[in-house]
Amino acid sequence: MKTVLFLKELKRGWTGLLIGTSIVMAYIIMTLSIKSTMGAEMDQMIGVFDSLGKGFMKALNFDIEAWKSVLGFYSTYFVFYIPLIAGGFSIAWGLKILSKEEYHKTAEFLLTRPVSRNQVLSSKLTVLLIFIFGINILAYVTGLICCSLVSEDTFNVATLTFLHLYGLAVCLFFGALGLFLSVLVKRGRASIGIGIGIVAGSYLFDMILKVYGKADFLLYLTPFKYINLNVTQLNYTLEAWRLLIPLGVSIVLVLLTYAIYRRKDIYT
Repeated sequence: MKTVLFLKELKRGWTGLLIGTSIVMAYIIMTLSIKSTMGAEMDQMIGVFDSLGKGFMKALNFDIEAWKSVLGFYSTYFVFYIPLIAGGFSIAWGLKILSKEEYHKTAEFLLTRPVSRNQVLSSKLTVLLIFIFGINILAYVTGLICCSLVSEDTFNVATLTFLHLYGLAVCLFFGALGLFLSVLVKRGRASIGIGIGIVAGSYLFDMILKVYGKADFLLYLTPFKYINLNVTQLNYTLEAWRLLIPLGVSIVLVLLTYAIYRRKDIYT
């Protein structure tokens, strides 16, 4: 890793990190503030959601009984907090952080300096990891504080921690996928729109399979399968396979990125 390049990249990207974390934190605060005021309307909401059908409610993780606890309510919206919003930013950062050198025509200057391609990629990968960990840690802290303020009873902090660890693993996968896709395109034309489409498309695919109620084995092809949202279960715990599979795929994608980037023709 090249320290100067690392610090420069960190400085260039902090605005995006600030925007991403602000959106996630604001959404967490907004939804949990709704939870604190919805007690009187709970019966009406039960009638509304019952009319949606069990398949649709399963796809959206709507469970009125689970909403009686703050963690059950939190888990309903968690898929929007982390995999969708934070995951969207993760894949966007992965797509942009390396390919922009070609797009802005700064690759020629960078690669003529006494720095190897491995050092370039390692510096940018380190910044990407800081961004992904940063947005997830701040989201976790925000969720922890808001749940503490909203909940009338004590809740299991370990359960909340496990839930966010699953989300972190998925964000790391999306970040690695974005980085990998960025080295496959020429002239730095890796579209952030494609990345967001991948995140949204995988979520839509997950929803369709749950509504359909068959071919559940295909759910393992989506990163959302590896997040256990059933936080109200008494035996809810950290399941290693839900972390190892997305993290293992992420490592493979990063290794492939290194292999391709070392041999890639860089356009200047």
